[in-house]
Amino acid sequence: MELLEERRLLSFSAGVDGAYIVENRAHGSYVSVAIQPGNQAIVAAGFAGTLPNGTISRFGVERYDSLGNVDASYGNAGLASPTLGPGQGADALTLQPDGKAVVVGDTAGRLGLARLNVDGSPDASFGSGGWTAFDIQPGSDVADAVGLQSTGKIVVAGYSNSTNTMSTIESAVVARVTASGAIDSGTGGFGQVNGTGKNAVPAGYTLTSFGPKTSVFTGLAVQPLDDKLVAVGEFVTSDNSSERLVVARYTSAGKLDKTFNGSGYTVLAPAGISSLWGHSVALQTDGKIVVAGGCTDVDGSWDMLIARFNANGTLDTSFGGGSGYIRVDADGAGSVTTAEVNGLAIQPDGKIVAAGWERAAVAGAPGSVMVARLNTDGTLDATFGASGIKLGSALPGTGTNDFRGQAVALQSDDSIIVAGLDYTGSTGSTAQPLLMRFFGTSSPRLAAAPLATGGTASTLLANGAVTFATNGAAAGPLDMSVPIGGLSQPASNAIQVGGTVASPAPEIDAGNAGNLPGEGDLFFDSLGTNLVKGRNRR
Repeated sequence: MELLEERRLLSFSAGVDGAYIVENRAHGSYVSVAIQPGNQAIVAAGFAGTLPNGTISRFGVERYDSLGNVDASYGNAGLASPTLGPGQGADALTLQPDGKAVVVGDTAGRLGLARLNVDGSPDASFGSGGWTAFDIQPGSDVADAVGLQSTGKIVVAGYSNSTNTMSTIESAVVARVTASGAIDSGTGGFGQVNGTGKNAVPAGYTLTSFGPKTSVFTGLAVQPLDDKLVAVGEFVTSDNSSERLVVARYTSAGKLDKTFNGSGYTVLAPAGISSLWGHSVALQTDGKIVVAGGCTDVDGSWDMLIARFNANGTLDTSFGGGSGYIRVDADGAGSVTTAEVNGLAIQPDGKIVAAGWERAAVAGAPGSVMVARLNTDGTLDATFGASGIKLGSALPGTGTNDFRGQAVALQSDDSIIVAGLDYTGSTGSTAQPLLMRFFGTSSPRLAAAPLATGGTASTLLANGAVTFATNGAAAGPLDMSVPIGGLSQPASNAIQVGGTVASPAPEIDAGNAGNLPGEGDLFFDSLGTNLVKGRNRR
């Protein structure tokens, strides 16, 4: 028998924690991920990079089924890449109740938004041909987060430069567009007002500076009962020496909500931490606000940081042992590691899932996706991984891989889906989109969704993703037993490899040479990890 290639069971249907897919593109990444209700399909957005036809389209949205197979019916063979003009970058994604995807970021220094139909095609009813872009200030405007109000209007948060140079001061911004893609100004408008008296017109956005230097928003959540906006980010101190985490709340009309900590915002600056910053925000059902990001450690490296605030904007001292926040170091106190949270989600039971990355704080060290789960009181959940932490790394022998988790979403079977990127080659020289799955329970429920019939090997089998089919239709586990006198075949009638289906090897009965696999027959060994080809001639 010839060993064709060694593969780990990376399909989301297999019982493997940390299974992953790295998309084979010249350059790209995922920065946001969402789960479709019902079929639990995975929608990820980010930088599409160079497409197969050689064109460059920086907005990219890809859809997978619940098991991680590319959905070839979406966009162009699974990837939708709306063209918004030069210099595009996608930074956030949300799904509307009707299934349409709203993606935001920037294009040529302007705040950019695109909307896709459920099949991945541009929504012609939105903006101009499915996208729109706005100038807020003469400099660079970027939308880093997106949310939906109950009216169907779209709100974004990010930052805006005051001039055309990137070294100038940036202001945090929240803005709103109508369901048709027009910036929400004029009667019933949003945010600050330009002009006075009869010439006063709502601008459609609000700029806020929390200090004399740069202020940015990177996370946004919409309160479900009143449509108020909760934004999280950071600002730079006046001496340029450090950053401070800030969480702010705006009314549904875009004004700072003064009932929130008396000023509309709260700054987190605990003693002993020189810098800290926010990346994401999630709302609990009781109205409390969870924010996450990173902070500097005593050794100068970074730690994950998760904090919780009361609905009135004050720090929640019932969280984190009385401090209101928790710092998470993947390798224990005193170790020199770099880690931060980029994605945040809250389980139905109230537990908090924070996803990001960690690596040794040395040049060229590879990174791993890091997921921490916290109990409702802010302590690490000891039932999850190793003392509340799970790490997802690249397979051995795959080269220099530097995994980064950028966003997280939860499936209904308790699976945790992390989207991000893989720096390959020399660390940081090339990035490719990454999708990884962790189990939220110790005994995962394996999903049973139909397998995709389309897609290509470069996507479905990227870094060895293999999907097994039971009765040719739904995913299922392998029979791992090896009985005396024979090799057990997988407990299935077909094995899907790439976009093709091959018959599994027959049972090898003792003394029955005619039942041995013949030359060219493809089958998996008893562990289900090695794809082999029969060599004997019948």
